[in-house]
Amino acid sequence: MQTARDLKAYRREVAKALANDFQRRAMDNFAVAYRTSRADAFDGLDVNSLVEDIARLKDSSLAQLDALYARFKENAEKAGVHVHLARTAEEANAVIARIADDNGVRRIVKSKSMTAEETLLNHYLESRGLEVVETDLGEWIIQLREEGPSHMVMPAIHLSRFQVADLFSNVTGRNQDAEIERLVKVARRELRCKFAGADMGISGANFALADTGTIGLTTNEGNARLVTTLPRVHVALVGIDKLLPSLDDALRINKVLPRNATGQAITSYVTWITGPNACGAAEKGRKVMHVVFLDNGRRQLAGDPDFAQVLRCVRCGACANVCPVYRMVGGHQYGHIYIGAIGLILTYFFHGRDKARNLVQNCINCGACREVCASGIDLPRLIKAVHARVQDEEGHPLQSLLLAKLLKNRKLFHTLLQAVSGCVEDFVYPEQLEAAVRVMAAHKVAVEFPMQQSCCGLPVEMMGEPDAARHVAAQNILALETGKRDYIVTLCASCASHLTHAYPRLLADDPVLAEKARILAGKVVPFSVLMNDILRIEPYTATREPATVTYHAPCHLCRGLKVKKAPHELIRKAGLDFYPAGEEETCCGFGGTYSSKFPAISAEILKKKLDDAAATGARQLVTECPGCILQLRGGARHRGLDLNVIHIAEMLWERERKR
Repeated sequence: MQTARDLKAYRREVAKALANDFQRRAMDNFAVAYRTSRADAFDGLDVNSLVEDIARLKDSSLAQLDALYARFKENAEKAGVHVHLARTAEEANAVIARIADDNGVRRIVKSKSMTAEETLLNHYLESRGLEVVETDLGEWIIQLREEGPSHMVMPAIHLSRFQVADLFSNVTGRNQDAEIERLVKVARRELRCKFAGADMGISGANFALADTGTIGLTTNEGNARLVTTLPRVHVALVGIDKLLPSLDDALRINKVLPRNATGQAITSYVTWITGPNACGAAEKGRKVMHVVFLDNGRRQLAGDPDFAQVLRCVRCGACANVCPVYRMVGGHQYGHIYIGAIGLILTYFFHGRDKARNLVQNCINCGACREVCASGIDLPRLIKAVHARVQDEEGHPLQSLLLAKLLKNRKLFHTLLQAVSGCVEDFVYPEQLEAAVRVMAAHKVAVEFPMQQSCCGLPVEMMGEPDAARHVAAQNILALETGKRDYIVTLCASCASHLTHAYPRLLADDPVLAEKARILAGKVVPFSVLMNDILRIEPYTATREPATVTYHAPCHLCRGLKVKKAPHELIRKAGLDFYPAGEEETCCGFGGTYSSKFPAISAEILKKKLDDAAATGARQLVTECPGCILQLRGGARHRGLDLNVIHIAEMLWERERKR
């Protein structure tokens, strides 16, 4: 069971990462550049259709893994390849070590492989006296530093060129210039002899094609082609989830993979290998080629209806690229071996609960990873589901029971919330609710407030308590379905998103409640959507107010509910000068209970957000989430910023009063 000491130790590690100024600047620069390069790469393409296509083809492949493996093995062996299936990481390492022994291998060169990182292959082979050299530039750098990768695609992104220059100076025994091109030349010079003298090359694979027994690699450096062609033995270590029926399927994925990973239309090298190539040093003029497929729980995971979609992952790393927490602390504190949102989930399945328990709590649930995922994985929901499993395995039945009773009892719950932050519209910012009711009344909207309703239940699901969340969902549905109501309006984007998306899922086991939840979800609308898209209110004045306004898009509004235009249009209808912020859709760092669990990270995300808002020159910051207001207003006041933070309902009520 996790102790408070475990979490405190993890927080200390996070604090060290936050203190790394260079890493944070590097992550910031990359995050901003990535948004532009990705948008440019997908320009003119229907991204949603591409993602849906990948999800379908990956789901179809995962449903027939054993059949695809059998076809691959048959066709690859016809081409002269030896094919193995390893049940565990240890078994995969042992198979590769045995291949090395059988072929008299002493020196090994490797190209980049996250699967080899998963099995800790290098450590295993080195413990048997073999020399193993990474040849991807970033992987070679972190190997020399005895570190793990900090990103799945860019493993050394956390390091400066000066750190690399110092490292190379130590390796070569000569002082090395920190100019990047010179450092690359040093790496080429040092690695060239390793390629020439290697007995074995080890690669991964992005694709394994069943119909031809072909493996495919997408890379930006030529090292993978040298690794797979120069040595007399080539071993490819491949997750069994990389199996696909045909080249057509792989090309469909590869249309998205580089665009999503690095903003490229295609990587520098796309390599297809069918059978061993000619090699003068090998017996009978041909090299020896082995493909080792790794299961390590993948086949069991493929049959899990809750988590099978995890195996859709194409390892683009985009979930880290857009994550506000990763941006603050880097991959070494936001993953074990696999990095980013997908890493938080895979760590649990591949490396166990102890490695995952702190990581899954460090998700702020902003939804950015889900929106950018190349294969449509619902990453935030699955992270919460892993958290719930950890809670269950460590035994928290009393906590769940108490939470359920507390949340179902409105009086008891609200008594507690008067002492702590919770349903802030009731007890912290009632003026927001009053403003919204007055604005709706001005537009002839009749408003009812069923007293039987309680908290939406999102906080307890975030705490890893799905049973409590289900109890609350059932109560709220029964409370909100009474009467003839056209819409269920919320002033909180997080509540609206949870009511819309989570309730049908939470209550799926009860057909009657599930149908009620589906009907309810169709009636839930955020306040801005009601005013702008449904009521279609007219502009308040023909002349513009002197007030200058910028806008913060709450995560669950712009991503969970896909509401982007309505708040902008309402600001303009109010006759205010709108100054868009560069990072309008970046999380403010609140995340409900997240800000109390990881206050240091929350504060750094908030600082970045307020800097971005202040840079617009606006005097007023409008948003549509009371939690965001709590975070942004408190931060602005603490820093003494001349920035008035208000709810969009308050903005409209101010205009109504001046009619």
